[in-house]
Amino acid sequence: MIKADIRKSEAERLLLSGDVDGARDAFTEAVSLYHEAGDNSGKADALVSLGNLERDAGVVSAARRAYEQALAIYHDSGSDHGEAQALLEMADLARTAEVFDDAATFYEKSRALMVQAGDTRGEAKTYKGLGHLGRRQGQEDQALASYQKACRLYEAAGDDLGKAVVLKHVGHIERRMGRPDLAHEAYDEALEIFRDSGDHMGEAAVLTGIGELQRKLGNVDGARETLGQALSICTDLGDLRGEAHALLALARLEVEHDLKRARDHFHHAASLFDRTGVPQVRDHVLKELEALPAAT
Repeated sequence: MIKADIRKSEAERLLLSGDVDGARDAFTEAVSLYHEAGDNSGKADALVSLGNLERDAGVVSAARRAYEQALAIYHDSGSDHGEAQALLEMADLARTAEVFDDAATFYEKSRALMVQAGDTRGEAKTYKGLGHLGRRQGQEDQALASYQKACRLYEAAGDDLGKAVVLKHVGHIERRMGRPDLAHEAYDEALEIFRDSGDHMGEAAVLTGIGELQRKLGNVDGARETLGQALSICTDLGDLRGEAHALLALARLEVEHDLKRARDHFHHAASLFDRTGVPQVRDHVLKELEALPAAT
């Protein structure tokens, strides 16, 4: 491996461990090393990774700048697939920033390039993004339609894990729309795929969703057990963000049963969201914490 590849791999490890600043420095250095080596493809890929970090950290301007630089490199080199991927990331960023018209435009441009390149899996990603966009806009039926298209395309591409990720989101929507049977159906299919594939992070994410569904249905003991399983898996894997989501679900569960434990879970979840570079989620968790009844 060249120095740039090694540094990029180090950045990915640092990000997974929650060292956002260290990962940012490592990705930035990797970009420079790829540039010095004349590897434009590697440079563009590293810029996309840097953009993803900045997006998750809420630094929208830095994320957009990194994506735009990557997009220009891919375009100049005639890489339709690379250009489509950069547009997909820009669409995700615009969706997160609630610039919905731009997000829809970028998704459609990305989808057209994916089709042109014959990338069925990439096309599935654009429909998954459109599903996320529909959810963000409160258009649940439109989101489900996009997710269903994504599922079919992932299946056609032989990407079971991609399908499982979308099924997880389908479960989330069905849960929120008060259709527990359909939610369980989607969650169970996703869980089976993740377990068969040995994807423990995916397994934990689905278990968190199932636990939240059980809480909504009033199955407190079942929810506590399921969320405990999710938390244990995330802790063993060192998946801090997954751990934070499981803790947040446990906190919401315990609000009506053990207020002290709920407070502890909220605090811990907020700390982990902060460590993993998603301050906007941390702030939301802290608002939930502040809204709790005063301790007696």
